[in-house]
Amino acid sequence: MENALSNNEASNGTSALSAGLCLPLRCKAVGGDIDMGIGMRVLCFAAEQHPDLWDGKSPASVPVVKITDVQTFALEVADVINDEAEDGSTLLTRMLDEAIRKAVERGCEGVDHEA
Repeated sequence: MENALSNNEASNGTSALSAGLCLPLRCKAVGGDIDMGIGMRVLCFAAEQHPDLWDGKSPASVPVVKITDVQTFALEVADVINDEAEDGSTLLTRMLDEAIRKAVERGCEGVDHEA
């Protein structure tokens, strides 16, 4: 799979969007779940533009890294997100801990702040 939409996908309306590959980063409460996601091609675009991976020499229009296999790269990133530290936490659980803390500190609704 390439890291950009093929000319055929872009021209005939059968883009990867319907498969969820190009969905933007999102987080929403749906029913009894919080759903978070990102389309694989959006993830690859973010990686190719990641400022911490810039070599300091290439022009801004040149990808910092070139993703050659979208699905394999996405699986690798998911593995890193789910890697457990010694305390059992992951990047995802640490992100949720921080989001919970910030919501409560802002005085969010749905919490008894006097408990």
